[in-house]
Amino acid sequence: MNGFIFKIYPLGKHPPTIGTRIGFSVDDVDSIVPMLVAIGAELIFQPADSEWGRRAVIKDLDGHIVELLTPPNRDRIVASDKTSTGVITETHSDGMNVGDANRE
Repeated sequence: MNGFIFKIYPLGKHPPTIGTRIGFSVDDVDSIVPMLVAIGAELIFQPADSEWGRRAVIKDLDGHIVELLTPPNRDRIVASDKTSTGVITETHSDGMNVGDANRE
């Protein structure tokens, strides 16, 4: 759906945030974080590698916690299946499963 990606991940080791956490997939998390901090976002977690790719967490100007992710190399995808609800489930070569809503 016009490049919109919705992903669901297991809960990490850190305590969950109150309310909803928003996440965006970006081309280069390392270059976008300094731009967001320069306009007033608060850096919560520095960009770092994770099992889902390179990620950082910021607090936006309204106080919302926002996760930014540069996904791992998509060449690792070994299988893909689109369900009747429009969710695409990918199985990566490392066994990780990722669900994307309406990715085209």
